[in-house]
Amino acid sequence: MISNPNEILYKNETIICKDIVLRKYRESDIPALYDFYSDPETLRYLDWPKDEYTLQDAHEAIYNHFWSSPGKWAISLTPESDTIGSIDLGLDRTHDRASFGYVLSRSHWGKGYMPQALGAIMKLAFEEIRVNKMESMCYVGNEKSGRVMEKCGMVHEGTKKEHRLIRGQYMDTMMYGITSKMYYASK
Repeated sequence: MISNPNEILYKNETIICKDIVLRKYRESDIPALYDFYSDPETLRYLDWPKDEYTLQDAHEAIYNHFWSSPGKWAISLTPESDTIGSIDLGLDRTHDRASFGYVLSRSHWGKGYMPQALGAIMKLAFEEIRVNKMESMCYVGNEKSGRVMEKCGMVHEGTKKEHRLIRGQYMDTMMYGITSKMYYASK
């Protein structure tokens, strides 16, 4: 991993993909953020601390989470349009690893946007930040998320039984990963 990955992340606050744009969140995104984060089906497989999401929560998310550090992007259809989702990249410098999380408004599921967003983040992580591995997980029952990762070259590395407590229920998590060797071999 390069010595200052945050520099790369700050220089890539906007990433243009085929059909979407990854960009920094704006205050004007608060209503759209509220719309998809208050949808129970969208939140079904997220480990949010509460079941109901308010407009104030959306406001605080912009200020306290999305603007708190680099590597957090709003997903939109154009640079000027409201957000339809988000993706973030977390770095583990000790082990030259990256992890990520994403969420997409239900009205935009199945359109190929998330593989584009993840592919762009993977390219940034492997080719510019030079991580050795990217990894993430999804819950059993959310196989569509697993398919997004597989479309981007990740492999299912195993399932952890009753790994997370989500809304009072222990959930199994499916672990996915891709190494830099695997990433470059698929190019």
